[in-house]
Amino acid sequence: MEGLNEAQCQTFAALCEAFFPALSDAETEQVVAEFSTDVERAKAIAAFCKHTPTAAGIAASFNNYVKAGLVTPELLQEVKLGLTALNTAFGTFLLCGHRAPFHALRGSEKTAAMIGLSASFLPPKRKLFNSFKVLTALLFLGSVPKGLHTNPAWAAVGYPSPRVFLEGAARRALSRGDTAKDPFASQWLRVTGEMELEVDVVVVGSGVGGAIMAAELARSGHKVLVLEKGRYMKQEELSLVEAQSALDMYERGGLLQSEDGSISMFAGSTFGGGATVNWMCSLQTPHHVRKEWAEEHGLSHLMSPAFQKSLDFVCSRMGVHTDKIPHNAANETLRRGCMRLGYPVEECPQAGKPQEADGSDAGYCCFGWKYGESQGMQGTFLADAARAGARFIDQCDVQYVRQHKGCATGVVAIVAGKHRLKVKSQIVVSSCGSVNTPALLKRSRLQNANIGRYLRLHPVTTAYGIFPEDVAVYEGPPMTMVSKAVQNQDGKGYGALIEVPSAHLAFLSMIKPLRGAAEARRDLLEAKRTVPLIVLTRDRGAGTVHVDKAGRARIDYDLHQDDSKHMLQGMEAAIKILIAAGATKVGTSQAGMEEYHPTSQGIADASFWGAGGWLEKMHRYGTLKYGCPLFSAHQMGTCRMGKSATSSATNGEGEAWELRNLFVADASLFPTPSGTNPMVTCAALSHGIAQHVKARLSSRARL
Repeated sequence: MEGLNEAQCQTFAALCEAFFPALSDAETEQVVAEFSTDVERAKAIAAFCKHTPTAAGIAASFNNYVKAGLVTPELLQEVKLGLTALNTAFGTFLLCGHRAPFHALRGSEKTAAMIGLSASFLPPKRKLFNSFKVLTALLFLGSVPKGLHTNPAWAAVGYPSPRVFLEGAARRALSRGDTAKDPFASQWLRVTGEMELEVDVVVVGSGVGGAIMAAELARSGHKVLVLEKGRYMKQEELSLVEAQSALDMYERGGLLQSEDGSISMFAGSTFGGGATVNWMCSLQTPHHVRKEWAEEHGLSHLMSPAFQKSLDFVCSRMGVHTDKIPHNAANETLRRGCMRLGYPVEECPQAGKPQEADGSDAGYCCFGWKYGESQGMQGTFLADAARAGARFIDQCDVQYVRQHKGCATGVVAIVAGKHRLKVKSQIVVSSCGSVNTPALLKRSRLQNANIGRYLRLHPVTTAYGIFPEDVAVYEGPPMTMVSKAVQNQDGKGYGALIEVPSAHLAFLSMIKPLRGAAEARRDLLEAKRTVPLIVLTRDRGAGTVHVDKAGRARIDYDLHQDDSKHMLQGMEAAIKILIAAGATKVGTSQAGMEEYHPTSQGIADASFWGAGGWLEKMHRYGTLKYGCPLFSAHQMGTCRMGKSATSSATNGEGEAWELRNLFVADASLFPTPSGTNPMVTCAALSHGIAQHVKARLSSRARL
């Protein structure tokens, strides 16, 4: 696809600059006076106040996404149309009320125009605002401008340079003698031309489900081949920078979203899948969810000791523990607020222990940094599979499943974008995740109407508090505490969890509404004192995954009214927790909400809870589409298990109803959302399915 032209680049940069225009000398002096603590910090803040998205080459960064094929043709066309309109006085007048091309507006006018878009009653205008807010945060704050060694915002904020962290980590590893042998070194298959292979089992995807399937089957003596769409990256190859990590390790470079752009999704697309970039929180399937799946979906085996044994086994192998978990300041804040309110709060079991005693190295886990006794799938099940003889191919995009007389017989793939690969196998396992597994099955011409339906996302919104002291949420393990105060709002296990996310500068910028040019700089300079809380909602509503003419996955999802209600109750609880913990001001991501400054009365103040108070305004604003940004890190349910082909895509053993020997092993199997981080549930389901596949292969061998 062709990227933005010169005129479009000019307008693109101008739109991004509306969020962070250069401040005047007087504004800069005032901001420096508010936030500087020494001469060096004052210099850094002054430089940051003058640094802009245009100077950072933000339009060129967006074109890099286009060249990498990470922007859908429809989204690119939508962006181009908007830019072309705003490059004219007439188009800018229609959208923003100014009688000049957008790039010709003064800095304050650009910012005011964008604030106007965010507050518009027209959804397309709010959508335009949201799109550029996300892009600006990611490309301006989460990247290193060309020609520089660091981002000017980092020194101003006091954000630790990933480069410095990596150099220190390398020195510490050397002093400890960490020289473990790479188990994959001899197990890669290099494809340099058209190739045909024959194996017992081909596993599509190397995430949690695929890794466990590969390990279990390879250890049983079967010839296993794992195909991964993403790229294998060693620890020393990681950048730990937000934008580059998104490009390297996330589906569509971190820009995956629903068709209408109302919810953003983060999904791993790298060797090891989502487990390579997840936040290490590892919760077993709640009892009420297992009961629901057994009683309402005919999956009685999920209430059995065998399934519990699978849960315990995968947790043991992944190093899941609650022993001496280091809690960072943000998680301690969550605990403190809950305890003062009498809300339930508990530790989240973690997969693996940080190498550093204080857990300071764990803050980069969302960028692939894994450590200690567990390193995601690469340090556990994928390593087990490699040692048992499994082979691997990365950058391998599987096109479809081969079939013969109602049986799966292999796959056809494209490697490195150019080499055709044909694999013949007795068993095919799809572990592509809840977005790409249904897409693969649809490209393979499976007709079951349930494929792609029942997509659950655990939609998330945020609340935040600013504290007098530094908390540095990006340092130390995220999500080590959870409050279930509003988990069960309907008596059936649907509600929300309140947790601390992994949050670096781009994310922290995304969650705060735009209130003005100087305010945007101040908001970022408060990052080190900001505690964000996520409200993770177990959704009753469901979306769908379908494929376009090119076979690419497309997602439709609308927030259900029940889920909106539960989310707002979660937001209220999160705000109360932050106030009780001592926040000096609190806010939400809702574009129409001002921040609230708690008084000495805390949540008992009528200005907070009373008629016409802040809380009432928050509920009244609600989850307005494009006005209350939503995201998801959990995709589930698009090939769900069940008791019949009329209500599910796969049977209780994970096998596709209409194609024998095609098994699914990922979170798309979930009949309904797990209500917790889905990794352990996905792992246990896959472990159980692997036993069925072993039995199938053994029976074939006896014939």
